[in-house]
Amino acid sequence: ICVMVKSSGRKEISMTKKSKRGLQRIEELERMAHEGALPAVALDQKEKQKPELVLVPEPARVLEGETARFRCRVTGYPMPKVNWYLNGQLIRKSKRFRLRYDGIYYLDIVDYVTSDDSASIMVKAVNIAGETSSHAFLFTLETSTGCTQTERLTFFLY
Repeated sequence: ICVMVKSSGRKEISMTKKSKRGLQRIEELERMAHEGALPAVALDQKEKQKPELVLVPEPARVLEGETARFRCRVTGYPMPKVNWYLNGQLIRKSKRFRLRYDGIYYLDIVDYVTSDDSASIMVKAVNIAGETSSHAFLFTLETSTGCTQTERLTFFLY
């Protein structure tokens, strides 16, 4: 559609073939809507789903000085917010606690885990449709002198 203003101040509207066809289509749709013959329009709305842990964190047994890793995978819509807790306290990202996500949520407890770090770990996923949680335990094992790390691991695996 082109609007021209003449020197007299009068406006003149001219239409191209495309704009005429577009206007005809709009008029046709308005007529169909008025007559109730307009086809239903499907709205692309995804159904809300409460969070579900499809990969739950497993207990971790680590020797003093090692890194403890927990992981989980969560589904739900809208995408749930995931938080990790250590003995009931919210874990925030820091030098000691590494949080990351690559389709799976990870919690790494680094910086030389000690035997005092044995704890309850909880992961909680929340969205507007609901929430879910799961617990796992961190067991830290004291290192004893006189055997190598491989020997200690072999001992704890049997």
